[in-house]
Amino acid sequence: MKTPPLLVGAAILFWGFEMNQMVLAALMAAAVEASRWFKHRWELKEADFRAVAMLCTLALMALALFRFVTGWFAHGTWMILKWLPVILLPLLLAQAYSTAGRINLSVLYLFRKKLILNDNLTPRHMDLSFIYLAVCIFGAGFVNNRSGLFYMGMLGPAIWALWSHRSRRAPLAIWLVLIVVAGAAGFLGQIGLSELQTVVEQKTMGLIMPGDDSYRKYAQIGDIPDEKLSGRIVFRARTGGTDDRSLLLRETTYDTFNSTLSIWSVSRKQYNRLSAGPEPDSWHLATKAATARSCRIAQNLNGKEKLLKLPGGAFQVADLKVARADKNDYGAVRVRGEGLARYSVQYGAGSPLLSPPAKRDLAIPTRESKAIQQLADQLNLRSLSPSETLRKVKTHFATTFTYSLKPKSKQRNSTKIENFLTRSRSGHCEYFATATVLLLRQAGIPARYARGYSVNPSDTMGGWCLVRTSYAHAWTVAYVDNMWVNLDTTPGNWQAMERQQQSLWEKIWQSIKDFVSGMMFEFTQWRQKMQRKGYLKYIPLFLLPLVFWAFWRIATRLKNRRKLKKRVVKKREKPVQIAGSDSAFYRIEQRLNDLGLRRYCWETLSVWLNRIENTANLTVPLDVPRQLLALHYRYRFDPQGLSADEKSQMTRLSSVWLAENHPKQIIPKNGRSP
Repeated sequence: MKTPPLLVGAAILFWGFEMNQMVLAALMAAAVEASRWFKHRWELKEADFRAVAMLCTLALMALALFRFVTGWFAHGTWMILKWLPVILLPLLLAQAYSTAGRINLSVLYLFRKKLILNDNLTPRHMDLSFIYLAVCIFGAGFVNNRSGLFYMGMLGPAIWALWSHRSRRAPLAIWLVLIVVAGAAGFLGQIGLSELQTVVEQKTMGLIMPGDDSYRKYAQIGDIPDEKLSGRIVFRARTGGTDDRSLLLRETTYDTFNSTLSIWSVSRKQYNRLSAGPEPDSWHLATKAATARSCRIAQNLNGKEKLLKLPGGAFQVADLKVARADKNDYGAVRVRGEGLARYSVQYGAGSPLLSPPAKRDLAIPTRESKAIQQLADQLNLRSLSPSETLRKVKTHFATTFTYSLKPKSKQRNSTKIENFLTRSRSGHCEYFATATVLLLRQAGIPARYARGYSVNPSDTMGGWCLVRTSYAHAWTVAYVDNMWVNLDTTPGNWQAMERQQQSLWEKIWQSIKDFVSGMMFEFTQWRQKMQRKGYLKYIPLFLLPLVFWAFWRIATRLKNRRKLKKRVVKKREKPVQIAGSDSAFYRIEQRLNDLGLRRYCWETLSVWLNRIENTANLTVPLDVPRQLLALHYRYRFDPQGLSADEKSQMTRLSSVWLAENHPKQIIPKNGRSP
């Protein structure tokens, strides 16, 4: 079933309008629609269609490779599908300008040779016009600006196609009403799906990317141990000196704890826009510290909103190429960028990025107050200075508590933190950080729960420290001497204890994944370097020879086929010369046939002569035909043939015999014709 005239061309122009490629689309539409007026057609075989299909496949693979090398892969490989109308155009043109006008579906099975060569397979042909029409609308959808103009442009070709194939028995008014209803329902449906997509993305973002996005406004105790089961590399870090070998990289902090749900949350969720720094691609975070150090972070942004990994006291970020950066009062810096970001962070003493302490930074849940107050009185924290309080709390947890990813089950009517402090005395970093925050607040020191990652100095590759999901960490930030400082009371051997729990197979598999990740990281760095120098724009020049080679192969095959066809035709036109075809005996045979002595189709010449001699009362002598038959056999089958005298003798004897025996009816002895 073919499409109506100009419909495919209109769909191509619609695709070009959405892609902002009107010149290219106009050329494509003209090439397709010209087949309706250009009457000449080429006789293309299935091998030719298969070669064109292979060309389209190579073009798709080349485009995917180009996107990968140039860094466009951050949008997802599906983005190359918007160029499908260009990639599939050669296949549509091959169908339009071929004598067949259709394509055998077997040509699309490029890698199923047995199926292609199966002679018993019933050929299935189809017209690609409507499929190509759908591909054009599909490709335009990838650059949809979600305006009514796109929907009308998509609805127009659909109505055009349906109009040409509508049933003439149905009333026109009913058909128009149904089209309007379907169009309105589709328009409202696509708006609803768009809103649903936004809601689902926002609700599930925290589940898909735990601890690494701006939508998480809470931290629940128990999340981090789940992440520690994976060794996936989240980002890489390069510290600035030996004193930073145990660097804590923070994503955000929390000030409100719900003991019933064991959840930390923030009381103010608003983000404010950051101002650009003095240098290009730099961002000013806070007041500059007197003594500054620096570290470098390599983090993949992937075109999504991500939280930067920042050390405490960060005041400026450099080499971060993003359009916008926002921060909240809890030290979270949210950005959206493309590909791999390798930014450097300057930081100093304190954490000026955090907002000043408030009443919530001293709040203790009622259910936790009894256990917290008992421990604070036991340690006599109220009588100590803030600095001494921090040292006292850190020493207490280091000497009397142990680290474990599987804390003991809590008693009935007790909270997780109460059970941790009074019974189990064992837990992971979330328990230590939460208990420390509440204990400092009991001592009158404002404190917050911090969430981020701990850099492992022994896990390095290529000069970078690998930061895995298993290195997700929680600690405390306390307000001491008019600045926020980090306090990590989790036992220092927690990373070594987790590595000991890995089996040999898990370590081997992790090494393989690290190798692959390292190769991809180095390739990404090389790609960005080439992109900065402007070398990647020359990559299409290396792909052009592949396209020209494919076209040359197809053109050469068609040319050779035309030459072979002409050679076969000439060979057929030339008369075939059979040895002895001009033998004079054929004239004798024809004369005997004329006399009613016909030879049966299964008889040889000698048997024939014997039969007519025995069954008929002949007045025709057969001695001369027998003599000529012997010469005839030699002339036909003897490699040496006859001499010139013998040929002359055959001609003379046959002429004399023919002159003496004119056609007349011969009556056989039994009265019946032979």
